[in-house]
Amino acid sequence: AVSACRPHGYCLWLDALLPLLPHTYSPAAAAAAAASPCRADDGISLGPQEVYAYLCRVMYNRRNKFDPLWNSLIVAGIEPPHAGASSEDVATASSSFLGMVGMIGTHYSDSHVTTGFANHLARPLFREQQADDMSEEAAVELMHEALRVCYYRDKQSMNKFQLARVTKEGVRISEPYALDV
Repeated sequence: AVSACRPHGYCLWLDALLPLLPHTYSPAAAAAAAASPCRADDGISLGPQEVYAYLCRVMYNRRNKFDPLWNSLIVAGIEPPHAGASSEDVATASSSFLGMVGMIGTHYSDSHVTTGFANHLARPLFREQQADDMSEEAAVELMHEALRVCYYRDKQSMNKFQLARVTKEGVRISEPYALDV
């Protein structure tokens, strides 16, 4: 999605901003942060809630300067265990986080988030049918239904999608695919 907005330059700005967050953005950013003498062995790592809070402030600050970044951001991740957690707590802890930050700093976190036109069309479907204990197959089917609804009602959309799965094992992003519409 970063390449989709590069002509405006805003994502380039975010590309420069996010590596400043230690060990959170990408392996390359983690390597650059590890090479920095200012952050060497400080023991600090940011979880998804900290990145989310930071991006909320950045987006709101840009809005107040009347120069908003024209992006909606979704932050997803697994919260790391707190510093005093025992090894048993670390093995069983799985606090997931999902949040959305709008272009003017509006933000919310929930068990499902949407951006853009999907706030009006797909969010009601998620409210009715989504459950925190859904199987992955049921969740993917619900996503397909929501994408189908959005595709039918938005004349500027394309029938190409990617799904991202965030688990304790890592992030998996599917190859682009089209739905049978």
